[in-house]
Amino acid sequence: MAVKATRGHPIGELPLEPFRAWAERRIHMHGGIKAWSRRIGMEETNLARYIHPYINGAYQGMTLSVADKIVTRDGSALLWDIWPELAEVEPESSNGRMGCPPGRYGFMTDSEVYAAHVLYDRGGFSLRQLGGLLYARFGYANAKACSVALEQYFVRLGLPRRDRVEAWRQARWGERKRAS
Repeated sequence: MAVKATRGHPIGELPLEPFRAWAERRIHMHGGIKAWSRRIGMEETNLARYIHPYINGAYQGMTLSVADKIVTRDGSALLWDIWPELAEVEPESSNGRMGCPPGRYGFMTDSEVYAAHVLYDRGGFSLRQLGGLLYARFGYANAKACSVALEQYFVRLGLPRRDRVEAWRQARWGERKRAS
């Protein structure tokens, strides 16, 4: 899961209330703020400014980098466990990439990847040959970029790929692996 920017919070800071509740439980578990501050490698007085709102010079918010440092060093929770609004929720209409319609990932649609796989599997083309054939049509910079992307698409869609020996055998003699 990725973390969104803190644009919904004033001056890019996270609210302290969720952190304070979580930190109080961690302090209680470790037997005091001194022990917990040693565990996470942060100065006790600096940490107290985040936790106790009544201390002189107490902080009103927390930056994402400080929150990440404290939570990561503690290791008991994730940022979005404390601040659920940071959890990035992907819309159902995307394939893991924001802005991509369903069935499209990068420059090629799933149906175009399946068609390329037919050429690869039944047509005897190598990934390098397919990259050379298709890179200009789909907007890749060069044949190598297209062949690498095709390999990743095949993995993502669960399409079978030839192993190194089978690819060499087919290139050398034009034959496929015999079924035993």
